[in-house]
Amino acid sequence: MRSFACEGGELSLAYSELESIPAELASGEGPHVRTLNLTETGIKSLKALELFPRLQTLVLDKNALVGLIDCPPIPTLTTLWFNNNSIVDLVGFIDDVARLFPRITYLSCMRNPACPGLMDIVTPDEEACKHYRLYVLHRLPRLECLDAADVIGPERSEAAIRGQFSIKRRPNNQHAPAGPGLVEIGNKDEGNPFAVRSEDIAASSASRKSSYDGQNSEGNRFIRNDLL
Repeated sequence: MRSFACEGGELSLAYSELESIPAELASGEGPHVRTLNLTETGIKSLKALELFPRLQTLVLDKNALVGLIDCPPIPTLTTLWFNNNSIVDLVGFIDDVARLFPRITYLSCMRNPACPGLMDIVTPDEEACKHYRLYVLHRLPRLECLDAADVIGPERSEAAIRGQFSIKRRPNNQHAPAGPGLVEIGNKDEGNPFAVRSEDIAASSASRKSSYDGQNSEGNRFIRNDLL
């Protein structure tokens, strides 16, 4: 196994094959780490993050993660990169982000099936992108930047008023998919831009493979020096 060490508050395990952070590494280096890069590691368990009490920036790009399963609360975290993963339940994911990272100000989750983005497709669905941003900003009102785009005053004000109506949840008694091949985020209806079908996920995955070279984390070109 490669040798890893924290340098200047930053620990990079990127491109290593790790289903979880080794316990010895987490206990030895975790207390000193402010920025942790887990890009394309194949990580499946985030439980060891409980040993990173000073963590401010977490990079989880390109890991096929569907969410933040078993991630502990990290009250110090302000920046999360979750690009090029497999989120299909936007509501559940944002609920977890709000619960686990109450101080978050920077979130990037581009190129996930449930996260419409202006840079993801040739003809972007601007309405879906707007609804998505309004909902996320409503749930995470401290955000200063979402998907590499700064949050501006009018957008924040609109999110406070309309954000809660921008996405629909499925009632708790509805467990079956609403239609063939549907992985649903909210209720299936023509006005819901967040209903994600299995074929959409496949197309999204193919698009990511063809347009993303994987050499660097999606958010690398957006990070500010003061976050490192």
